[in-house]
Amino acid sequence: MNQTIYRLLGKNVYPLAAYCAPQSACESGGVRYASKITQQQYDLLADAGVNLFYGHSEVAGGVNSGDVLAALDCAARAGAGYLPRFEEAQEYVSLGTRGYPDYRTLSAAAKEELDGRFARSLEKYASHPAFFGVSFIDEPGAEMFAGIAAAKKVFEKVCRGKFFYVNMFPYYITPEQYQYSFGYGARRCTRKEFFTDRSNIERYRDFAREFVQTVRPEVYSYDAYPFVTLGEGAETGVHEVLYDIPAFLAREEKKTGVPFWMFMQEGGKWEGNEGVRIPGSAEHRLQYNVGLAYGAKGLQLFPCCYPNDWLSDHVCRAGLVDRNGAPTDMYGYFRREARQVRAAGAFILGAEWKGMMAAGDFSGLLAPESVLAKIKWNECIYRGCLPGAKEYLLHSHGCLESAAASSQILIGCFEKEGKNGYYVVNNSVTTSSRAELCFTGDAGCKIIRGGETYTACGRKLSAVLEAGEGMLVIPEIKEVK
Repeated sequence: MNQTIYRLLGKNVYPLAAYCAPQSACESGGVRYASKITQQQYDLLADAGVNLFYGHSEVAGGVNSGDVLAALDCAARAGAGYLPRFEEAQEYVSLGTRGYPDYRTLSAAAKEELDGRFARSLEKYASHPAFFGVSFIDEPGAEMFAGIAAAKKVFEKVCRGKFFYVNMFPYYITPEQYQYSFGYGARRCTRKEFFTDRSNIERYRDFAREFVQTVRPEVYSYDAYPFVTLGEGAETGVHEVLYDIPAFLAREEKKTGVPFWMFMQEGGKWEGNEGVRIPGSAEHRLQYNVGLAYGAKGLQLFPCCYPNDWLSDHVCRAGLVDRNGAPTDMYGYFRREARQVRAAGAFILGAEWKGMMAAGDFSGLLAPESVLAKIKWNECIYRGCLPGAKEYLLHSHGCLESAAASSQILIGCFEKEGKNGYYVVNNSVTTSSRAELCFTGDAGCKIIRGGETYTACGRKLSAVLEAGEGMLVIPEIKEVK
């Protein structure tokens, strides 16, 4: 792949990136929390599988600026990359609501002065071995895209061969957020393509395409959190966002060459939202495997470390490490997922996603439709039919003739260097599934499961996948002499 981030990480190294790196020292509720920017914390996370960290509480030129170099040093010793934040980013995306003038109204001279300051800030860190680029901004609105593109030009002059990273919204946001991001005040959306009389995916299509055309990013990163509790009877429901944004972006990658990165939900009940549930073992596993099945070329954690911003929240459970830096149950889940991602991801990185197959009936322990119909926003609960499936659902592919399963499986279909590959996922968080793949002839199969590699032979391949589990199958049809 041509993107700089893959060259920086190394050949066939799949990105496992952490939003909310170890946090700076702070005080909350009368409690003083020591800095977690320590080698012990970075080594703990890198040992589990994290290979790229995004700065969070430490901002070059802003809050905790002095911690940026310490974080870079820790990341370097842990064998990982690090993307610092820069205070100048706020100036490029300001619409007059971030403590700076509206970037669009600046004179040419003022923009040139900002470019010079940003370039000098970058130069301070550009030669550090762990400096892989910048984490520029999170969840911008469309009105900010021109400023981001201007900053990217400066970055590319100073930091050639490095990674300019931006993370985007999911689709379940207001028209105003689409246009202005957060803090839009009394402004109302003026762009009809973002109005709610269109479907979520239609609004998102125009938003994402505009970003790609204006900014020309190396990757398209977005966050969306699928494990929600919308009401009684939907406690184990999964939001359709787990499937439809990846399906859209996988198809966009074929047109633009821009791969997509997904965020993984590492906790719940955050920011006062009781409806965002804390994922259990199977739910945690499912999201990683669905991402691979749709051909995501990078997976990201939110949050990796418990954020300082949430220290006053005693309901939230979030992160691979807690507010005191101790590993949580999600640390163990992630360590398990990372083994499989690293092993299977080397194939996924260079493969072309061709579409998805599905087999078996969905089992999610959902209440009857008569009960679900009474729940607000029930239409977003996944019930077994892949959203937008007519655009990408396959009945067979390559040497995979058919599939069957005791509970619904999804099969991402790939082609790479003349070979077929199939990423098979048990699409249930509640039950195991016996999956059977039938090939067009006798096949010798390489199977990557649980991070280990196995082989099997025959026209049929059977396996019992635990709830949320996935495996990569690379078959090779034997020629009949």
